[in-house]
Amino acid sequence: MIRLAGVRVRRGGRAIVDGVTLEMRPGEVLAVIGPNGAGKSTLLRLASGELASEEGSALLDGEAIAGRPARALAERRAVLPQSFALSFPFTVHELVALGVEAGRPGADPARLPEMAMRAVGLAGYGARQVPTHSG
Repeated sequence: MIRLAGVRVRRGGRAIVDGVTLEMRPGEVLAVIGPNGAGKSTLLRLASGELASEEGSALLDGEAIAGRPARALAERRAVLPQSFALSFPFTVHELVALGVEAGRPGADPARLPEMAMRAVGLAGYGARQVPTHSG
């Protein structure tokens, strides 16, 4: 579970996120809505550990998210931004393979990217360049 309690982030003297408290449980669908500039992306960055709160706390399974090693965070949560830029022309298979480090016990590591793509409905897209897909 991810829990934010009284988190605050300011930019240029203005509170972007101010005193927000929420809990996100595994398997739960949570929608964050609001106008442009309301702090939705900042809130998600706090919840993922990408950004530290100036006040309050951000916890993952009861422990502070801040300061956790990147690998430990990656093993417990995933973040998929709507848009991102790639510095290299990766195929879908190559990009998925970057995230495949620990798979199912006994699974062939070379097959894990295909298994992952099949699980999310991307079977057959491995050879396509990532930028050819929409956000």
